[in-house]
Amino acid sequence: MIRLIVKIEKQLDTEPEYMYINNDLAQKFDILPGQLVELTPFNFGLKIYTNDKYPENTIGISSITAKEYGIRKGDEIVLKEIASEHIIHLIHKKMRGEQLKEEEINAIFLSIDKNLMHPTQIAVLMSLFQVQGLTSAETTSIAKAIISNSTIINPKKKPVVDKHSIGGIAGNRITPIMVPVLAAAGLTIPKVSTRAITSPAGTIDTVELLMPCDLQLEEMINVLDTTGGCIVSGESVGLADISDKIISVLETIKIDPKEFMVASILSKKIAAGSEYVLIDLPTGKGAKVIHREDAHEVGSLFTSIGYALKIKLDCIISPGDRPIGSMIGPALEARDVLQILTDQTGSADLMKKALSLSGIIFEAHNWCPRGYGYEYSEEILRSGKAFAKFKEIVAAQGGDENISVDDIPKAEYKECITATSDGVVYAVDSAAISTLARQAGAPTDKTAGVHLKVKRGDRFKKGDTLFEIHSSSEGRLTAASKLVPDFQPIDMEKMILDIIHGPKEL
Repeated sequence: MIRLIVKIEKQLDTEPEYMYINNDLAQKFDILPGQLVELTPFNFGLKIYTNDKYPENTIGISSITAKEYGIRKGDEIVLKEIASEHIIHLIHKKMRGEQLKEEEINAIFLSIDKNLMHPTQIAVLMSLFQVQGLTSAETTSIAKAIISNSTIINPKKKPVVDKHSIGGIAGNRITPIMVPVLAAAGLTIPKVSTRAITSPAGTIDTVELLMPCDLQLEEMINVLDTTGGCIVSGESVGLADISDKIISVLETIKIDPKEFMVASILSKKIAAGSEYVLIDLPTGKGAKVIHREDAHEVGSLFTSIGYALKIKLDCIISPGDRPIGSMIGPALEARDVLQILTDQTGSADLMKKALSLSGIIFEAHNWCPRGYGYEYSEEILRSGKAFAKFKEIVAAQGGDENISVDDIPKAEYKECITATSDGVVYAVDSAAISTLARQAGAPTDKTAGVHLKVKRGDRFKKGDTLFEIHSSSEGRLTAASKLVPDFQPIDMEKMILDIIHGPKEL
């Protein structure tokens, strides 16, 4: 064991998962850079870096870590090796195909929460979940374990509702439309959202162009209780953040165990105080879920786990084979959202989907007669009530309530992709559009993206613009444009789809 005195340093906040000790001290006790050790009596783990600016009796930690665990300058900390035998035993148990008990799952997720489980161990366990699957009992236990290690908020205004899309398609920026529509009618919607992982824009990437989203938990609660709605970053509020630690590992190995996804989503909704959730399952070519029968299977998993967790929910299967909205990329999507909220001149399909899902939630809570949810939502939007509520939320989150389309930044460069012949649009490939937008620089470049000028079924003539590629970088714009012939994001209607040649000679 090594006894050290704490030194808290704000410059270490960029990597709060690390601590610093003297290099000679590390060598003396055979501690390797990056090694995970436990800090007692606070019972959590950090990885070690070395730096000779620290005396041998001192440990440097970030102010973020100090605040999270209640550590003060001058406190004595004892470093000791993490006892991981029990976790390894549970990983081996899952390797044998055995079911994990609730108390075993609790032990695993407590270790993850305290940073006492190495990322490699998390990756192995999640890979087993991916390959072997999980029972309903295990999935429910995971959700409960995440919830038990999270802060739970209780918004004042009821009922508390939410929506969630499993993602996988370009555009689909319905959240900043639905939140003010629902809140304007008196429902409470605590929307905790994320940034893009593989798409050209996540909700936060877009909405932070309209208002600050990096609120702390106390600020989120205040906005929610004041306005009835919010759109905040999950990174800053930290609800059910065990999930975020695991997701950061999943991103490195490119897997997404469906049972963990369900447990993670529902635990976050419960932590935010939601009593009802509408789950959107985009389905089709290029989406996360391709076949309708698979969507029904995922939907059934959501409903069964939701029932076990005592949270009401419904699932919808929506088109996932094409983008939703004509503007793809953070600034373009922000522009589309504002146009819908202000004068309903934005993308018709984006507006229709936002109002359709809002209508389902209204009908589920008897806010309007059955079958009139869409009309009820549309009236709130067209009357200006939704935009008024949007401005109220923007102001409450620290933004400018007078924000307009003119405030949204535009790309410096743009290239129009035109039709080489007359034709009819057979399909718009969502995955290909996402690839082009990301190559152009989205979501890092807020102005980068793709502006679609046609949709499925549209007729066009030779020379008509099919879509525009936007970017702040001329080089990235050129690189994206060069991908167009290979990815063919706009599929033309044709009578011959392919030719299968027979033998040349018999």
